[in-house]
Amino acid sequence: MSETLEDIGDADWEICGKQLRAGVMVQAALLVVAFPTSWLYARFGKTTSGRGALHLMKNKYLGDAISFPEGASIVAANALFKLGNALFSAFTVYLWVHKTYERKVENNFAVAENVMCVYFMLNFLICFLKHEFKPPYIFNVEALIEVLSVVPLLLQDVDGYRTWLSWSFIRVHCVYKELVHISTLGYNPLHLSDISIQMYLSLFKFLDMLVLMSGAMLIFEVLGPIEKLEDKFFDCDMGEVSFLAMVYFIVTTISTVGYGDLSPKTLLGRFLAIGSIMYGVVFFSVETGVILKLQKMEESGMGRFTPSKGKCAHAIVFGGAVDTCSINLLKAFLDELCNPATTGSDKLTPDVVLMGCGDVTPDMREMLKTPMFKKAVTYLHGSPLKEEDLERCAITKCDMYFILPNMNVANNHMDKEDENNIIIAAAIIKAFPTVPMRLMLLRPQNRKLALKFNVKRSFCYSLNEFKANLIAQSFRCPGMPTVLLSLARLPAPLDENLIAAEPWVEEFNNGCENQLYGTLLDDRFVGLDFCSAAALAYKTNGSLLIACQCGGRVVTNPGSKVKIVKETVVFLLSRSRLHVQALSADASWRSVFRKNRFEPVQQKVVRKHGDIMNQVRHHNDNSLSGPLHGVEKEEIGSLDVVYSNPGSDVATPVHFTP
Repeated sequence: MSETLEDIGDADWEICGKQLRAGVMVQAALLVVAFPTSWLYARFGKTTSGRGALHLMKNKYLGDAISFPEGASIVAANALFKLGNALFSAFTVYLWVHKTYERKVENNFAVAENVMCVYFMLNFLICFLKHEFKPPYIFNVEALIEVLSVVPLLLQDVDGYRTWLSWSFIRVHCVYKELVHISTLGYNPLHLSDISIQMYLSLFKFLDMLVLMSGAMLIFEVLGPIEKLEDKFFDCDMGEVSFLAMVYFIVTTISTVGYGDLSPKTLLGRFLAIGSIMYGVVFFSVETGVILKLQKMEESGMGRFTPSKGKCAHAIVFGGAVDTCSINLLKAFLDELCNPATTGSDKLTPDVVLMGCGDVTPDMREMLKTPMFKKAVTYLHGSPLKEEDLERCAITKCDMYFILPNMNVANNHMDKEDENNIIIAAAIIKAFPTVPMRLMLLRPQNRKLALKFNVKRSFCYSLNEFKANLIAQSFRCPGMPTVLLSLARLPAPLDENLIAAEPWVEEFNNGCENQLYGTLLDDRFVGLDFCSAAALAYKTNGSLLIACQCGGRVVTNPGSKVKIVKETVVFLLSRSRLHVQALSADASWRSVFRKNRFEPVQQKVVRKHGDIMNQVRHHNDNSLSGPLHGVEKEEIGSLDVVYSNPGSDVATPVHFTP
């Protein structure tokens, strides 16, 4: 239902002009106040050395005009305050649209707007402080919007200024700017990717432009021409006018569609239409270019990784295997890490980042496009020796990172490959010492070098050593290598002809479908010996207890002499994670396992001249095989792993000597 211009009540150019003049007067008063305030801040708050208490507090909690505060909690608090300003600004715009249809100011809405104005003034004061009360900030676009939107709202119920039509719709620009500030702060609780963030920002930028132009067009057309700014035209009506009608008109205008059913009749409206067309062409061109550029960066590995919100874990892979795109090793590794058959569901599949210095080969690109890896694996081009590249792959949120070697190197280059991967481990340990890691070496003798770089003994493995020890265990415990290999890989597809000829093959493969899990057992098992607990677990859902943590070591089949307590970490074979959860307590077994894990005594590394990486960078290619400057010699002890004789209650230690 349309209304004539005579029904618009107390809205006219005179009152709107008085609102603008009041805003300009406040702006001038702020400019006058800014000069002495800026001088006082520089004289007493900042001091000549820059060590003033107010200045330090401002930089710590608010940042300044070009930088942001540090610390997760401070950043989150700043982001939430910005988000509050964006939400209140959006609600203010909604109330403005509501008033354009009701043609009046409702009391409850007026109270809400006054409360929000207090919040807006506080935000203005904080921004003014961040700019150290410098007068040029008064002419900043954000400062102008704060004044020209808040002042009319505070005066909308004052005699001489009373009107339902104000300029508060311009606060839509604050919504967009605050969201930009939040993204710049790095606060990303929804774990959105860079492309997703840019697309949302482009959407809000479009809405910002749309509401600004639609609101301005509505005011220009409803209030009619300004005296001495009238255009001479033939008598024809633009049509029924409302805010939504103006939104429709602006969209068709900036998209260059131009249906022609609506057209502005005032001179200001026509100039705005010209500006809308020019802005729309530039806007769509620029935003499309930005999104395509980000997409190209991500495809080339130059983007930034953001962990998925619903994923349970985040892993990173470095090393020669990624640098040289060793497809066979990486595919086998990722198959075990990301396969739903091992994780139990897609939600439990971890996010995996591959970071390498080399170019992505066509085979690697094809592998990453497979359905299993497309959502779970991200490739980033970068160097783990650069801290900014490590931050791009979100290493601070990483549950574990792996350093895998290139398995295809010649024998005379194995030492060089291990040395390069040890350098990577040393650089990451120095920058992020608390992040768990696993280092895989080609030669067992290079472990000594890894230990000198503070790589924990239990986190460093040698492939050839593992193969030799596995063969040795087949003599000490026949059948154990087969059990371990079956647990360490996915079952192969069954040959129907082989099943028909050999019935045991199907049962063997069914057994291979069991996965190895660790857990803390619930109260039903507390107080039972290991054998009784194993019998109860098998009776409950067919899960098989095979080992537990005793004295910091993992012991297989410890027998009836070991009693289960609340902090006993057990390892079992089970069909799925759901079966394990039916037996488990609520506590995290990993933290208990790490707390009680036995670590061989490792002599502390002493650095005498600078940090490790500075020493490494000054070494020539052959020097890493010898002793490093400033690193004391250490003795390498043996690592005890305990197996048990299935027919005995006595655990027998087996010594692995690297």
